[in-house]
This record gives sequence, C-alpha cells and structure tokens, in this order.
Amino acid sequence: MSQDPLSETDRLLNEKDLVKKIEKVIREKKEKGNRPSFLRYTHAHLNLAHKGFEEIWGNWYTGQTPPKLEVDLLCIFEDVQKRIDDALIVAVEMKYFRGSSRSSFYQGLDQVLALSLFGFDGLSLWHLFSGDAEESVIKGHSNAVEEITQGYKLPLFYLAAKVGNDLEFSSYSPAVTTGGVDYYLKWMWDYSRDNRNPLLQSDEVKKRRKTIKAMLQIP
Repeated sequence: MSQDPLSETDRLLNEKDLVKKIEKVIREKKEKGNRPSFLRYTHAHLNLAHKGFEEIWGNWYTGQTPPKLEVDLLCIFEDVQKRIDDALIVAVEMKYFRGSSRSSFYQGLDQVLALSLFGFDGLSLWHLFSGDAEESVIKGHSNAVEEITQGYKLPLFYLAAKVGNDLEFSSYSPAVTTGGVDYYLKWMWDYSRDNRNPLLQSDEVKKRRKTIKAMLQIP
C-alpha cells in the first residue's frame, strides 16, 4: 500500500474524537440507506463504571468506585442464529496511533479481554493509524497481535488499518484491502457470529449480559 498524505482527519482528531466520528458516520449511513442492514444501532463511549451498572461490577469493587470501565464502541447486530436471543452484541476497543508517536502493539488487548467478563457476544480490537504512519509500523503491530490471537485461539476480531479521508480504511489485518466503516462492520459481524465469547457459557456472565441489555433497553 502506498503511504497517504496527512489527512484532515489526522490533523484534527484525537482517539476519543475519532470514535465519535466513526459512530456518526455509522448513524448517518443507517439513517440514509439502512447500511449495514444487519446493524441495529451503536453506542459510543459506554461507561460501565456508571452507578447504574453497579450490579455487574459490585462484587469486584465493593464500596468503591471502579477504575475506568468503558467500551469505545458498542455494536448491536441482528443474531440470525439466535444463540441466546436475537441480539448479537459486540464490544469494540479502539486505539489510534499517529505516525510519529511511539506505540505498543499490545495496547488495548488487556481492555478488550477484560470486557469478556461483561457478557458481550463478540469482542473486537481496532488499531487505527494516521495517514502518515509507516507501513512497517502497521505490519509490525498486526503481525504481533495476530500471532497472539491465533496462538491462544482468542475469539477476537482484530482490525489494523490506516485511516484515510472520509474514514476510508486501508487494512493490513484481517487482510490487505480497503473499504469504508460499514465494510469492516460486516466483516466483524460475520466473524463474531462464529467466534463467540467463550465466557458466555457461565450463567453469571449471561446475567451480566442481561443487565446491560436491560440498562440500554436492547430488546
């Protein structure tokens, strides 16, 4: 892939703003053309440390406020297989790396694995890079994370991609290709249907999932 020039997105956005911009693009596509049709809705920056969610973390942090428990992007898809019900809930952890910044390939792995305790059906880690990021850096990140996820057989949809103008992604993992946000959402949905969170075999984890659904009014 050729190196893209620094885009307006790179100059203006930090990680938090990028998550919001991605969710805005998803919402606009849903409103204008119901794309992707299998996606019901999204929720950016879901704060699980909110008092309303105390039931799901109260046993770990009795009498105290828990540390940051945030899902960068929550995606509620249709579950055509109806493994538990007709909702397939995927938690996405995003990390944004600028070309000149020092970064670690393992950033976000701890957070996304911790989210498995909360009963999400699918888990996803997105490593997103600015347009001036060197190809060798992106490949280094993606190769290392793939080696870990494949070696431990982690049910994790991993996306490593350079962010271009209009949020066009040029990805290196799960494959070398390009596409918009909806393209990778479909890929994540397909993957998550066949690679479920194994902790959902626990009744306690299922109970936490039910609590989150009730709080977010997910039918």
